Amino acid sequence: MVSGKGGVGKSTIAANLAVALSRMGAKTIVVDADVEMATLHNYLGISPGKVSLKDVIEGKAYIEDALVEGPENVVVLPAKMSLYEISETKIPEIIKIIEPLADIADIMIIDGPAGLRQMPVAMMELCDDIVIVTGSDISAIQSGLKLRLVARAFNTNVLGIIVNRAPIDLGGAVIRKLEEVFEAPVLGIVPEDRSAKLGLKKIGPVVMTHPSSPFSDAINRIAMGITAPTTMPSGEERTMESFLEAYQRKYGRVDRRRSANFFTTLKSELSKQKGGYR
Repeated sequence: MVSGKGGVGKSTIAANLAVALSRMGAKTIVVDADVEMATLHNYLGISPGKVSLKDVIEGKAYIEDALVEGPENVVVLPAKMSLYEISETKIPEIIKIIEPLADIADIMIIDGPAGLRQMPVAMMELCDDIVIVTGSDISAIQSGLKLRLVARAFNTNVLGIIVNRAPIDLGGAVIRKLEEVFEAPVLGIVPEDRSAKLGLKKIGPVVMTHPSSPFSDAINRIAMGITAPTTMPSGEERTMESFLEAYQRKYGRVDRRRSANFFTTLKSELSKQKGGYR
């Protein structure tokens, strides 16, 4: 998950979408690959833990030692901001570490850095698919389009875009235009919602602290589009079906009701496989 500029709410979307997907039965892992900011754990309302990506990269710990159990059985691989990680940690090292996780999870969300610096570009070069999070303002859209061009240069598939902090009256014509210029489906429109800011004050995902809010409703709709496409509202069928076709063609259907005790079983499986580096 990437964005063309900071401040569009990418990490908020990543954290809440991970929780919503896990609630719906998908074995979900979310990785904080933004080692310069390392804030994803804040949106999930958890502490990053004593072991960091740095420790795993240096061979001082197994990957399972760095995992943290998040809300609703989400498995989190958090980052801890340090001068070392800002100057030394590279996306290829992170990708190598998380490969064993990808083989076990139904869905892995990687919260990448914002912008077009070295880290986001390297991430797009190495990842199979990306989701671009943008705001509805012209500056955010233009920044997102730059990422789209970079993704095309690296032959990285754009599964779709999520428009965050959108006005309530964002119409179908605007959505169709966005799909045209991004050459990718709009996965969801997340409205401007005061609950998203209040959720941070309560230290937890908005889908849990404010489950009936417009923000939570939008996130749940995106998650339902992945896990239960038959339940999506008719007004969004065309947009969501185009995304689902691409997602399911590559990854298959998500099997529901399988996320229970995922954190425990994942750590056990990694321990058996000696999945970390030491």
